[in-house]
Amino acid sequence: MLSIREQLIVGLGALLLIVLVGFGIHAHGFHRGETVERAGWLKKEVDRKDAIAELVRKHAEHDAALILEFNLKNVKVSDDHEKELAQVRADAAADRAAADRAGGLRIPRAICDRSAAATETAGTGGRDETAAATVQLPREVEDGLWNLASAADEVTSQARACQSWIRANGFYGAGAAP
Repeated sequence: MLSIREQLIVGLGALLLIVLVGFGIHAHGFHRGETVERAGWLKKEVDRKDAIAELVRKHAEHDAALILEFNLKNVKVSDDHEKELAQVRADAAADRAAADRAGGLRIPRAICDRSAAATETAGTGGRDETAAATVQLPREVEDGLWNLASAADEVTSQARACQSWIRANGFYGAGAAP
């Protein structure tokens, strides 16, 4: 038989062995739990990154479609503006030619003083009676007025093109965004 002292040492050794085995099991389980938890977290992180990548891809496709639509609208508005400008310029040239054939731009003789009116010869009467009551503007003044009218027509055309672009892109009118 073992003495009490020997029994105590064996008991303490057994207790120490049980504690160490318990701690080892606990540590292994804790580490295993950490590994499982980390694997779950990493899977969630990979899924989150994949979802973000998919959203970025979808947004890139959507943006590419918007850019294409935007460019098509811009080309149409620009082409329409160029056509309108060509028409405005052709109309201005036709108007000027018609005015030149009619004797140029004229103003009533009554608003001119005698010194300015003396530079322009009066009409001969008969069917030129209206011309006799008017005075042709000097060429520089005519050119300035025609240029001013042309510039105003081009600005108006540009404003119409801007308005068309605004409406085509849905910023105003029936297709406007809320």
